[in-house]
Amino acid sequence: MRPPLVLLSIIGIWSCAAHHPKGSEREVYDLLRDQKTAVILKVLREGDPDQRRGAVGRLGEECLGGDFWSARYAVGAPLQGRDSNGNYIASPRQEAIVSVLIETLGDPSVQVRRMAAYALMHIGPVAIKAIARLRLALDDADTEVCLWSARAMFCIARDPTSAMEASIKHLHDPNPELRMMAIYSLELIGTGAAAARPRIEECLLDTNERVREQAAQALKNL
Repeated sequence: MRPPLVLLSIIGIWSCAAHHPKGSEREVYDLLRDQKTAVILKVLREGDPDQRRGAVGRLGEECLGGDFWSARYAVGAPLQGRDSNGNYIASPRQEAIVSVLIETLGDPSVQVRRMAAYALMHIGPVAIKAIARLRLALDDADTEVCLWSARAMFCIARDPTSAMEASIKHLHDPNPELRMMAIYSLELIGTGAAAARPRIEECLLDTNERVREQAAQALKNL
């Protein structure tokens, strides 16, 4: 895929541009020190909302070690394994990227916040330090941010209760696409969301046919 024009233009001027990363961006830059990462961080700082959204996605894939569609979870360096609590240990590089993604959960752009939660969901267990911030994102003003954050919490920490409660809150959202998203989130949790069965059964009477179909499918997997 051809990179956005903003990336091409930044690459072209990078050799004569000053770069002063801040906070966790500094960590990422120190750890990776390559032009691609520097470009991503610069776009994340200076781009418009759509460009920043793309930059967040690219950082997520850098942490994951592949694109969101072909890789399941980032699991850290092979020799690092898990800590005493059974959590995957992130490499320093992954830790630094996750720190940046945590910060973007507070971005003023809803598109950026959605992508941050989506990226953390895909990164999975090595993003364990994002859990506290994701818990706050469950109350985001945007329903989609809330639902991606709920899925992320489940994928990262296998926290079915928080993910289930957050998803149930949006089963009657005015937008049928978001109602379907909430139902599917509960389906992904599986038996851990069995307590939500009565609420999903209510969705069998939804005015939208696709929502009813989604509810019927979910009930088969709880």
